[in-house]
Amino acid sequence: MRQARGWFGAGGRGGALTPSEAWLPLCLAVLLVAGPAAAQSGPAGFALPTDPGAGTRVFLRKGCVQCHSVGGQGRRIGPDLSRATAGSRVTDIVAAMWNHVPSMQRQMAVFDIQPPTFRAEEIGALIGFLYSLGTRRPWQGDPDRGRALFTGRGCGGCHRVAGVGRGRTALDLLSRRLTPVATATALWNHRRPVASARARGLSLPPVEPQEMADLVSFLHAAATVPPSAPRFERPGDAGAGSRVFAQAGCASCHRGAGSAPDLERAPLSRDAHALVAELWNHVVGGDTPGEAGALSAERTADLFAYLYSLASLGGPGDARRGARLFENNHCLECHRFGGTRETLGPDLLQSPARKTLVDGLAALWNHSAKMLQTMQEARVPWPRLRGRDVADLLAYVRQAAPESER
Repeated sequence: MRQARGWFGAGGRGGALTPSEAWLPLCLAVLLVAGPAAAQSGPAGFALPTDPGAGTRVFLRKGCVQCHSVGGQGRRIGPDLSRATAGSRVTDIVAAMWNHVPSMQRQMAVFDIQPPTFRAEEIGALIGFLYSLGTRRPWQGDPDRGRALFTGRGCGGCHRVAGVGRGRTALDLLSRRLTPVATATALWNHRRPVASARARGLSLPPVEPQEMADLVSFLHAAATVPPSAPRFERPGDAGAGSRVFAQAGCASCHRGAGSAPDLERAPLSRDAHALVAELWNHVVGGDTPGEAGALSAERTADLFAYLYSLASLGGPGDARRGARLFENNHCLECHRFGGTRETLGPDLLQSPARKTLVDGLAALWNHSAKMLQTMQEARVPWPRLRGRDVADLLAYVRQAAPESER
């Protein structure tokens, strides 16, 4: 078997890349714009990496790209990861990787590829990258619905685009790459004109997330000047974003005893257009804090990264439920917690899973081929897990006492 060696020889077949495949590294870079860069601690001490690009490099170097596409670009043996990870928390992604083992082993055998191995820090970077794909999905709107919204919601009173509207401010020259960060920045900084419009009696109703996606898709379609080069934005820094959260006045309402939902306990949706819609609704509702200043694209990217990092964290697992899962999925047939009982699998008191999520996942992944073979020979089914199951099992493994003490 040949070791998976990254981009070249994609799919195990070798040969030159197609034009669409050659664009994938660029596509990955664009998808990582303002991706999560958190130092926030999650399940089993997991924290999203501070360098989103590190996961991109792992994804390419370890050959994941040989089977998986991103944003429709690349091989399609496996699922498109920008869609498969949408709406996922970290533990959901770990569960998906676990559930992926049997089919991955079959496909790699077909193409004569040796599954890659990972160090713990590489698994952590990869999870951060996969999470970022779900949060950085492109706008999924309908330009025709957006045109109807543009006229029906009064946007044309101040703006015009593609012959629609009678306002003085033309939007036709907007780039087709009006990113969520750029959109949110422009709308947030639009507060003074909005206040003036409201003073003149103009009604500016709030929008739903899908309506925001439709409106921006209409502006994309109407743009008269195509971008001359790819648009890159600095990836957001969640640590800096937590300071923006406080400095922009968000914390006065959205943290602890504030009057609005506590975003640090009940994060917003991870869809970019939902965050943009939420910011706009604050603007038109006139409920932005008085001390809130203008946002630069960099500060908006940091704020987005912070909110995404909050959404990435799963809650603590339930060790009692994890114990039931451990027993019901026949884990005790191969594993033990100390003692001298003969088992096919390792002693979990010595498992890296008792340290951190990424240590456990790296050990699990690196032994998955042997584990699958052993389970098939023993006629033990490969269990399918949900994100909650992962958190519960980890809580149990980390807290379980030695068998001699039970």
